[in-house]
Amino acid sequence: MRNIYNSFFTFLLIAFCACDSNQPKSEIETFSRSDFKEQIQLKGSPIELPGIFRPRRIKVIPEANLVIILESQASEFFASVFSLDSMKFKQRLIKNGYGEGEQLSPMSLQYISSEKRIYVFDHLLQSMFFYSTDSIIKGSDGRANGVYKNPKAQLTSNTNSKIVLNPIITEGNHHIVSVATSLNHESLHLLDIYDQTFNFLYPKGQYPMLKDTFPKYAYREIFLGNLSNPQPNLVIFSHYNTDILSVFDTSGKHIISKQGPDIHKPDFSIINAQGGKTIAPGKKSYLCYMPSVRSINNKLLTLYSGNLISSRNENGTELFLFSESLDPEKYYKLDKKIFDYDIDINKGYLYGLSTENRPHVVVYKL
Repeated sequence: MRNIYNSFFTFLLIAFCACDSNQPKSEIETFSRSDFKEQIQLKGSPIELPGIFRPRRIKVIPEANLVIILESQASEFFASVFSLDSMKFKQRLIKNGYGEGEQLSPMSLQYISSEKRIYVFDHLLQSMFFYSTDSIIKGSDGRANGVYKNPKAQLTSNTNSKIVLNPIITEGNHHIVSVATSLNHESLHLLDIYDQTFNFLYPKGQYPMLKDTFPKYAYREIFLGNLSNPQPNLVIFSHYNTDILSVFDTSGKHIISKQGPDIHKPDFSIINAQGGKTIAPGKKSYLCYMPSVRSINNKLLTLYSGNLISSRNENGTELFLFSESLDPEKYYKLDKKIFDYDIDINKGYLYGLSTENRPHVVVYKL
């Protein structure tokens, strides 16, 4: 089974000094399932994905009539392109290799409609590649049309070097926003902000304000999460192993955080690894908000899992719709398990990725 969460820990090596943090001690606002104004049951229709074996991410692009499925492993290509209207296979994308426009470890699919570009971050190469939908429609060779190269472009355990992790490009100011590496000389922070050349601009963002305190070196792994830019003016941090959602503007200024629906406390363990110590999820860790947050009519939609990490089960059957200030609005209960999703906003369809029994897409009408 594909395990997105564990794949990140493969690269998170010996980190930072074991000192106490100055993280503020307080609790954040919470919500429960009963706080949602509407509760709706949804029944989905499965669509087969022949030739797909280890799906990781899905991207729906209605204006280009495209669906892209990213896989976690590849022999020649990491992604497959389908027609949205028929779900018929069109071509392969994201060429595996060391050549120009080729990638080694693609981790994400981000589409910016104003540019007609799909951005794909490569974790090993620490660089952001982009693919033009126009070139895909015409029939590309699967290689990227361009790349924002990170001049350091390598993973390192050097405590004086930053690692770019789970980044996005903000549509508003075109900065690259990454989960932070808080170096020893820096204050504890959640986000690292870079320009397009991966020149570090400034640290920003505060970790969730819980009463618990943790060693400084452990915060990134304890509060590891996924970044998304569902609206041009917003950045959302979805936490993996605690059920917290945090909203920022594109400069990294915190707007609001809320926790729910199960109020899972972070849990971690310290293990020996490669001659040192590293952080791993604890026995009580949960898989919470794994995929990116999507936008529907200026509302925020997210998928919730809520499974123990030891189960290795990233699937979920609960979708939460919030206002921009994270006020609960609609609760959707799905009849089938999915682990990632995207939306055809024009027609109101949700396309969910599932590996229950076999890789396939489940289509829901919202």
